[in-house]
Amino acid sequence: MQISHPDILSGFTHYATNNYGIGGETSDQIMNRANGYYQNGNHNKDILLLEIGSNGGWNNDYNTLIEQYKTIIRNSGSCYYIIIGDTDDPGTSIGDLNQTEYNEDGSYVGFRETAWEAALSAAFGDHFFNTRLYMLQNGLSDAGLTATDQDNALIAQGKISKQLRYDWTHFNSYGYYSKALGIFKKGMQLGYWG
Repeated sequence: MQISHPDILSGFTHYATNNYGIGGETSDQIMNRANGYYQNGNHNKDILLLEIGSNGGWNNDYNTLIEQYKTIIRNSGSCYYIIIGDTDDPGTSIGDLNQTEYNEDGSYVGFRETAWEAALSAAFGDHFFNTRLYMLQNGLSDAGLTATDQDNALIAQGKISKQLRYDWTHFNSYGYYSKALGIFKKGMQLGYWG
């Protein structure tokens, strides 16, 4: 069984980490389930790590997705949260049909934000963790791996190394380790753990 980034993150933070993710759920399904969960108690001290949207459920409208995130945060009663960016390479997400791997000028997205990433960054500021950009810059070194020529070509296009991937969207153990480390650093920046 492959270890997940919440399990790894718990080792970094020394906090209990509950993974409520269900594979294949859309963002609206996650929002509805989360809202039901938060009706049953006081969660204002919880640290929310929210990653939704990869499976659709927001009709390719960034404002809808942002409102779904905000609804979950509001209903939780917590002001401690990190919005975790998508792990798909530009142009490959089934959740964002408007996204391509190219900028308007025809160049690859590379190290620039995609439209989806820019929308979440603008809405959530320092609470947004851009997973893809973090993995481009740190993924291989976090995992102690050396970039190959293929990696360097993919990274220049804005695509995450295949050495960190299980498939087109999920990471392998190396990738999940780096993702957890990046989220840990973001939580340190926000003062959530010491």
